[in-house]
Amino acid sequence: MNKEVESPPTGRFPWWQAAANTGAFFAQLAAAFVIAPMLLRHFGPDRYGAWSLVESILAYLTLFDLGISATIVRNVARGHATQDHSLLSRLTAACALVFTVAGLIVTGVGATVLALVLHTHDKVPGPMKSEVWSMSLVLLGTLSVQLPLSIFPAALDGLGRFAQKALIRTGFLMMRLVGVAWLVRFEGSLVTLAWVFSLTTLGESLTMAWITRRHLPSLTLAPWHADREALRQVRGYSGDALLAMIAGRISFKTDAIVIGLCGQLNLIPFFDMPARLAEYAKNLIRSATTTLTPTFSALDAKGYQNRMRELFLAGSRYTAYLALPIQAGLFLFGGGFLELWLGDPEYRRRGAPVLWILAGTVSIGMLQSVAARVLYGVGKIRGFARLMCLEALINLSLSLLLFPVWDIRGVALGTMIPNVLMSAWIVIRVCQHLDIRDSDYVRTALLRPILATIIVTVCWTYLRTLWPTHTWAGLIQIISRGMVVYLLVSLGLEMIPGRQLFRRLARPRSLPLSHVTPE
Repeated sequence: MNKEVESPPTGRFPWWQAAANTGAFFAQLAAAFVIAPMLLRHFGPDRYGAWSLVESILAYLTLFDLGISATIVRNVARGHATQDHSLLSRLTAACALVFTVAGLIVTGVGATVLALVLHTHDKVPGPMKSEVWSMSLVLLGTLSVQLPLSIFPAALDGLGRFAQKALIRTGFLMMRLVGVAWLVRFEGSLVTLAWVFSLTTLGESLTMAWITRRHLPSLTLAPWHADREALRQVRGYSGDALLAMIAGRISFKTDAIVIGLCGQLNLIPFFDMPARLAEYAKNLIRSATTTLTPTFSALDAKGYQNRMRELFLAGSRYTAYLALPIQAGLFLFGGGFLELWLGDPEYRRRGAPVLWILAGTVSIGMLQSVAARVLYGVGKIRGFARLMCLEALINLSLSLLLFPVWDIRGVALGTMIPNVLMSAWIVIRVCQHLDIRDSDYVRTALLRPILATIIVTVCWTYLRTLWPTHTWAGLIQIISRGMVVYLLVSLGLEMIPGRQLFRRLARPRSLPLSHVTPE
């Protein structure tokens, strides 16, 4: 019996959604490159360090999401694919109930934690404590309200409405940029900065709520409509998603806390800025890979296993094409970029080693991101969540051990080593789950991107002898010319006349990439 319906999932890479998400991220990236140095110069290292410290603490409180957002994405995608709107409404009502309770708990827990960190310990200078405390309360209140509202962006992800979501985010991002510029112009405080971020965040979420209701008018979001069966389903999936979230926070949001609690607020910017640059690179690629989750979920709901394999291999190859040259660029030009971006050679001297270490996680981390989309889509994230927890514990332990020895470089090493090892292991496990041999994965997903990256690295190394890297004009010329070469080489590897032979060599024997039929 044919399982297909009128419009089955194609199993193709969702180019339009990925392009919309990536476009929105480029807007966020451009704004971040403007905002970060503005705030650093305006507030100075100590006050900016306090802002980063509070941000890192509040990032842990977002764990009260409890993995529910991932549950919403998966179930909206599945419910929309199977037209099971009754189940979808019951599940989202259950999520709304959990989020409402979580928002109330966040207020109490957050205020207690922030009070202990800011007032009990002498990590924040006395004259700053009142300002930092007021700033923290504004951000905490926003987070408490934001939790129930996070249903709506997750629902848009599940519907595949990435373009609309990207447009909304870009619009409010521009408002935030205007607000920060106004703050700097009129000598605003950290409290003013908190209000700028809070109002734009809440406005963005309320706009997404309105759009979601237009797409799903029958959706029941009232918490009192939740039933026990729906709560049990949400708990089963979201518990594992929560573990993965906890691990992610420990792995990538603990570093500033470790440095700050060691009494080194002035060192946080020298770690935070390179770390942000590496994270921007990852988020650029992640903005494309996150669009795969609803597609994998819909394919799994309909039993299209061959198409899932095809999408996984294609997504991994395109991700490698994006990640590998970015990683090479961070190694070659990261130090010079930090100096130009922040206007201080000290960031090149102290920040470049941190950036080089963290850049080592970009490619393998993003290939793991594609593998994780498979696990989230099919609902098999228990083992993934436990591996992430193990990575987080090793990360935290190494960072604490290495900071006294190598200061912020030790913290970076503590982050990089377990991330590389665990990411590689997760990719291998997903290949096994999809019956793809490791050698076939390397030939199909990695061979061509690696070859193209080697060529562009050689090209960039040569171009550095022709133009200076200590000016924006020279750096832009080198990078742009190298990327033209990279684009031409990549297209050549994909489209040369002898491509049929190349693809035959690269094609997994266990996976026919053409004439795919559903199981």
